[in-house]
Amino acid sequence: MKHQHLLLSTAFFLTFGSLSAANDIVVSPAAGSDIAAAVSEAKAAHETVGRITVNLAPEASYTISASIEPAAGLIINGNGATIDASALEAPFILMSATPSVELLSDFYRVDSVAVSNLTVNNLKNSIFYDNNVKYCVVDLSFDNTTMSLSTTAVENEALISFKAGGAKDFAVRNSTICGNGDVAKYFIRYNNNARLDRYGFDKEADFQSMTYLDNTFYNLLKADGQWGNYNGIAGMKYSKFDVQKNIWFDCGKDIIRRMAGGRFNGSNPMEFAYNTYFNDGEDLSASEAGYDKSETILTSNPEFADAAAGNFTIGASTQQAQYQTGAPRWLVPYDGSQSAIENIGTDNSDLPVEYFNLQGVRVDNPSNGLFIRRQGTEVRKVIIK
Repeated sequence: MKHQHLLLSTAFFLTFGSLSAANDIVVSPAAGSDIAAAVSEAKAAHETVGRITVNLAPEASYTISASIEPAAGLIINGNGATIDASALEAPFILMSATPSVELLSDFYRVDSVAVSNLTVNNLKNSIFYDNNVKYCVVDLSFDNTTMSLSTTAVENEALISFKAGGAKDFAVRNSTICGNGDVAKYFIRYNNNARLDRYGFDKEADFQSMTYLDNTFYNLLKADGQWGNYNGIAGMKYSKFDVQKNIWFDCGKDIIRRMAGGRFNGSNPMEFAYNTYFNDGEDLSASEAGYDKSETILTSNPEFADAAAGNFTIGASTQQAQYQTGAPRWLVPYDGSQSAIENIGTDNSDLPVEYFNLQGVRVDNPSNGLFIRRQGTEVRKVIIK
């Protein structure tokens, strides 16, 4: 699908060097309603709309028939609601081609696009698309969000698609994103000119961050898919990565390398821990280890309860249960009696002993509680008083 809009002159939005007044709006759609219709009605009451905040009713159900189209910031507070996107053919979030934000260093500066505590089912297109307008989204985030994709088309080959711009900071936390694995080539894609200094930030004092914490990603990309494509940040020392306790299953290869735009600088701030990389049932830990150097890559199959039905509950005896890796909604208590990494018959007596709490966090001096004791390949629960 192509979106062709005429960009209005920057002067339209500027009056004596500052923006003309833009009205921030708050939309609270009634349960059962079409969210796009509610947002459009609220926008129609104002000549220029700034940030849009959408507050959904707790645990309610909604539909959506057109893109949510902000011209500035967007906050969606899901409050546990569910949206059926079966009637939506366009991207879920489509940035307007007539921005109501300031143009800085050749990019329209949007402070935040944030989605939280929301389930969206049956998405047929990209999750986010900048509509081929040079937007810099300072903070693009998805928190405690479930996206179930029945994708039939994507913009610019990507699920998170910047054709002209990019995000300064991008984060996915505590979320589940699953798809049909036959449309998108990239999970996230930036324009190659989109990077920190070109957005107008000081590359000596700031960072462009990629954050993935406690997520389950499943069957999102085509067979030749690549997690990210943004060559403009490849090897840049101001790129920062925090990537911990994620499961990537059938989401392509070279995930971490692609996340870095092809390569790291060598001095990038990086935190990696307890990530799982599987593709077509094959453990890809060895191929990812050159970039994810945490030495805590999990190599066992997470043993999803019923992935085809969207149930990504992990197996109780897996490494993922041991270290509580993946989206929190799918975690189960660890059953160490059948540890997936225990190798009976191996002599571990001369190897160092490590302790972890039940959330998989290493504890240097455990006391007064139940802990996971690991010595080499031997893993068991112990009570320390």
